[in-house]
Amino acid sequence: MVTLRWTTDERSDGRKTITLVELVIENSTETPVRIRVGNRLDGRVWPPHREGVPETGWDDGGFEGVVAAGERRSLGYASPSELTGPDDVPAEIVWTERAAEPRSEETLRRSDFDGGDSSEEIQPTAESVVRALGDSRPPADAVAIPTNPELPEAVKSWLSRVEARIERRKRTGRAGEEPLSEDKRVLREVAERIDNLREQVGADG
Repeated sequence: MVTLRWTTDERSDGRKTITLVELVIENSTETPVRIRVGNRLDGRVWPPHREGVPETGWDDGGFEGVVAAGERRSLGYASPSELTGPDDVPAEIVWTERAAEPRSEETLRRSDFDGGDSSEEIQPTAESVVRALGDSRPPADAVAIPTNPELPEAVKSWLSRVEARIERRKRTGRAGEEPLSEDKRVLREVAERIDNLREQVGADG
């Protein structure tokens, strides 16, 4: 026999209400079972995500996956809807069928709160590949910080233009279209910011 238990928790900010649903599916039979759980709330299903894509088995209407023989599985999702009464049923078992015996390394014994199906094969889609491989970005502390960072090209270019205006002023007495007073103001602000950064670095050291 396959049973479904649930708990719900409503969250509201005064403008909209979101219902959080926790489900526990228990398969007391001696065979693995594939099950379809349907959402009965008015709003659509907001499934758990991994790497920006829904966990395997989830869609807008509910969840489909395998529960191993004699095992239980915990699931959870949210929905932009509110319960109308304490006896509201948020989800139901739509259908069940006998599933193929999984290989030992694919046995589903996940009682922790999640939304994935570890026995599902990776499908040839971009979402499945992202879900299986995870985030390709290295952790921040693994990225080397250059010991002698160079000035950005934009900063170099701006300083070169300031130098050119100063040289023009020395030669001709004219700085060109942009007055040197503006250059002085900006350079003063840059110098103050550099001094502040130096103080922060010194304090951290």
